[in-house]
Amino acid sequence: MFNKYVSDLTGPVTNIGLSPANVDWEVEMVAVVGIGGRHISEADGWAHIAGLTLGQDISDRVTQFAAPPTQFGLAKSYPGYSPIGPFLVTIDELQEAGLNLDDLELGCEVNGRIRQKAQTKDLIFSVPALVARISEVVTLIAGDIIFTGTPSGVGMGMTPPQYLKAGDELISWCEGIGEMRHHFIND
Repeated sequence: MFNKYVSDLTGPVTNIGLSPANVDWEVEMVAVVGIGGRHISEADGWAHIAGLTLGQDISDRVTQFAAPPTQFGLAKSYPGYSPIGPFLVTIDELQEAGLNLDDLELGCEVNGRIRQKAQTKDLIFSVPALVARISEVVTLIAGDIIFTGTPSGVGMGMTPPQYLKAGDELISWCEGIGEMRHHFIND
């Protein structure tokens, strides 16, 4: 689990300033809490979600691994490193469209090359499992956002590793939700 800060957030079509290190992409489906609570059961998890959107959990890998313990939260906290959008699609809208909430396709491409493409059924933890686990510790409040995890294909895992650079375009998508488009600039 990683914390997100308001200053991390940005919209679905923006320029993002790069930190001076190895900056990586991580496409994620994002669940938005509609009904808060604590000690929510996994069986009731979806009932507490207002809808889904798309996110990128952009990460500065040098900051992340600079010292023990690993600084996951700090590495993902640069301004704009948590873009979300383009829409909040309600659970009933997704179901009415015939989509399976637990099996949506998502992915991203960098400069026209697909880097991540997977199904949300392959996430380590389902949305209801995340809601249950988080609510054991945190009192969820309507409007809280939950980034749900990323599939394989991040730049750090490539041989050789590949990272975002000024001028790159990152396009992210999720079935039933839409597409985001980000350009990277020197900060």
